[in-house]
Amino acid sequence: MSMDGRDTIRESEGHESTSQEESPPKSSRATILASRIWQEISGYMERLGESFDKPVKKASPGQPRLTDERVDTAEDTETILKNSLIYVVDDEEPLLRLMTRILSRNGFNKVRTFNNGAEVLPVIFSDDGTFHDVPDLVVTDTQMPRMSGPALNERLKEIPEKNRPAVIAVSGGINTRELWGDDVTFLPKPYNHVSFPAVVRKTLLERLQAKIKK
Repeated sequence: MSMDGRDTIRESEGHESTSQEESPPKSSRATILASRIWQEISGYMERLGESFDKPVKKASPGQPRLTDERVDTAEDTETILKNSLIYVVDDEEPLLRLMTRILSRNGFNKVRTFNNGAEVLPVIFSDDGTFHDVPDLVVTDTQMPRMSGPALNERLKEIPEKNRPAVIAVSGGINTRELWGDDVTFLPKPYNHVSFPAVVRKTLLERLQAKIKK
């Protein structure tokens, strides 16, 4: 083949590469972000076998929470997830300490613990009908004294949907939709340092995706 022929092939290949690298058509910001977060959810669930026991960089105070509207980049998404306010509700102190430790090791440091659903209510609900310190996520056991997990979930439904926390139901028994409803994520016992933070992260990502679509 002549030199001219090889140059022609290289030139043709160069045009093809340039064509492939052209920017895709513009889409709405909300659609792009929703697609990115859904890809993150799918990829994260595929990596459930990976260890999450390594310490990660802690979120700095004053950074946006999940309830904030600004989500511009993947870095912003990660920052918002790590600044999510999480309530953990269980009547067994060792389990509360375990879940708090696992969350902390995975970068979730805004965690409050409660021994039953009744302890959560005065923190969120006020006498004048307003809501305070509404978390982004509630991780709750099923059977507890004073107020069970399903009963707490019913009260949380009184919060407007835009600000209503996501709920993860933890139980060693059989969780049924008749007991909990359709708006919770189940975390069966026994969980570990891999499954627990994976479910937390997936649930928060799904909530963030839903907020962007609204």
